Amino acid sequence: YWPHRQAVETQIAMAVARGESVLHVGVHSFTPILNGCARRADVGWLYDPRRDAERQLSGRWLDNLKRLRPDLLLRRNYPYLGKADGLTTHLRRQFSDQQYAGVELEVNQRWPQGSRNAWQRLQRDLIASLGDCLEMMKIAQPSDRTARPSLAARARAAP
Repeated sequence: YWPHRQAVETQIAMAVARGESVLHVGVHSFTPILNGCARRADVGWLYDPRRDAERQLSGRWLDNLKRLRPDLLLRRNYPYLGKADGLTTHLRRQFSDQQYAGVELEVNQRWPQGSRNAWQRLQRDLIASLGDCLEMMKIAQPSDRTARPSLAARARAAP
């Protein structure tokens, strides 16, 4: 836990020091049943709704995936609250909304534990829907070191 957390924070700090804004996507899985209660989602996006870039990116990503996969149950800030304590919450305290956007993707464990083909399809669709979202927001690739607006500004400007 700590080596990962420190490495992520160091990389983000280095990017911010270069004047870049950072999108940090953490991917996790959640148990389909917790304390005897079924959790009702295939994929959840965790983010802090007070942060424009996170809210806008998560909403667009969810909408893009919904268009690709209307069969999925997609939810915002589920199965946890996106502003609950964790790595992204810690990083939000270290970096401004202009510098850092942290989104956590929560995938129901029934997908990786189920059919291999279905799981691979979901992974492809998650990647494609994020790619479409980033393209809409015109977020540059890491190799593009030109000056560009912050994540929050691009999120507000995207259609």
